[in-house]
Amino acid sequence: MRKRPFTTMVVALVAAALAGCSAAKPDGEYYRSGFLTDYDVLEPGAEGEARLRYEADDAQWSAYPKIILDRVTIWRGADRDVDEIAREDLVRLATYMYQAFLERLRRDHEVVHDPGPGVLRLRLALTDVSAETDELVVYSTVLPPPEHVGDADLVGSEASEFLALANVEVEVTDSRTDEVLFAGVTRDIGGTALDGAADSYAEVERVFARWASRVSDALTTRQQER
Repeated sequence: MRKRPFTTMVVALVAAALAGCSAAKPDGEYYRSGFLTDYDVLEPGAEGEARLRYEADDAQWSAYPKIILDRVTIWRGADRDVDEIAREDLVRLATYMYQAFLERLRRDHEVVHDPGPGVLRLRLALTDVSAETDELVVYSTVLPPPEHVGDADLVGSEASEFLALANVEVEVTDSRTDEVLFAGVTRDIGGTALDGAADSYAEVERVFARWASRVSDALTTRQQER
């Protein structure tokens, strides 16, 4: 039997209605959540890249030795809202994803908390909206994170269904000007997708760790090339 997840206050925000606005426009089977600053600049990615992506041609990556990691958020249509225990599971997913990225980024980059010269801001979200979505609920990472879990701690059915549907949205900006340097939407990072196959939180943690490594390595490569 699955253990009840860690007890926490769910940080939830009911966002503005989406009806009639650009956030609900579909891109193939993907519906825009509104998390990214600008979806119109996205273009299809090449093999091995995000499905939709944008990168500023004049981005001077080497000028940014520091990085801020924002809390990971989950953007979900209110029409897909779930009960209290399932909400805790969604917050748990966001928290594990944040922790995986924080641990990996700290190995290769100087992670800071305040905007400033030479500081990037990395924003991450797991999103799930549909053609029927006219309102959003946003869940946020809760800190401090829970302890790492074992393979016996199973992912709940609602969270598993969410993982099978969710997209990963990524945005990297200049922390002072908010200029978007990179943005992407994908179902996997580095060829690794959840797709509902991860049935334990331990496996979810491992997948998030692989994603974090891929993103951190890509950032390091860009900083060394430019």
